[in-house]
Amino acid sequence: MDSDQTNFSFMPPVRHLGTALLLMLTAVGCGVVSNGVQIAITNKTGGNITDIRLDFTGGVVSPEIIKDGDTYTARVNPTGDSHLELRYRDGTGTEHSERFGVYFEHGSSGRIVIEVWPAGRITLKDDTHV
Repeated sequence: MDSDQTNFSFMPPVRHLGTALLLMLTAVGCGVVSNGVQIAITNKTGGNITDIRLDFTGGVVSPEIIKDGDTYTARVNPTGDSHLELRYRDGTGTEHSERFGVYFEHGSSGRIVIEVWPAGRITLKDDTHV
């Protein structure tokens, strides 16, 4: 090689820049999609629960039925400051309603686990982050 010709290859090939850009945009996109709180409702009543309605600010989640032992999951992202209220009908036809003292808002992340037990007893585990 001639001493006047120096081959510098500090710049990566264009195809590598395109791949890096695509990976970066995918990661950002996944972050946007993952915004919201995952809600899991597990039925431990010994029978099916129906007429389910989970209200939060700016929306509602309402699966038709959760069979005994099953878990229903949904991701919610309220439009503002929010709480949760669960209404359902147990296997005997009795209606139950519970307003939870949880707080989350638009853009919050994490998980809320709700367990529905016999006689209208409900437990909640809140692992949300504002």
